[in-house]
Amino acid sequence: MKKRIIIYKKLVLEIMQENQIARDNDLILYSNLLNKFCYSPKIYSFEEIVDSITNGRLPDIQYISRCRRLVERKHPELRGKTYDKRHKIKSEVRTELDYIETPFDAVGMRP
Repeated sequence: MKKRIIIYKKLVLEIMQENQIARDNDLILYSNLLNKFCYSPKIYSFEEIVDSITNGRLPDIQYISRCRRLVERKHPELRGKTYDKRHKIKSEVRTELDYIETPFDAVGMRP
């Protein structure tokens, strides 16, 4: 599993370096990834692509979204134009919900 994460992170990194639009749009990022795997809608039907995702031959889009966030954390220069806006909204929502951050984690309540 860890090997697959490394492969997908490398591919996501390459795509984000090549395509600025993919930095802000996970669907475009995923579409580019499918093209790298030679899964074109000109060749494969939607049902075949969904079947490949379901059977693990292709990664789930949520998995690729997570890889994008990992790449953004390690390579801040690849963050999209909406990154700051998304994180500002996240902060506002936390404040609005009276979310209190603590140095403790939820599992063991240890710092």
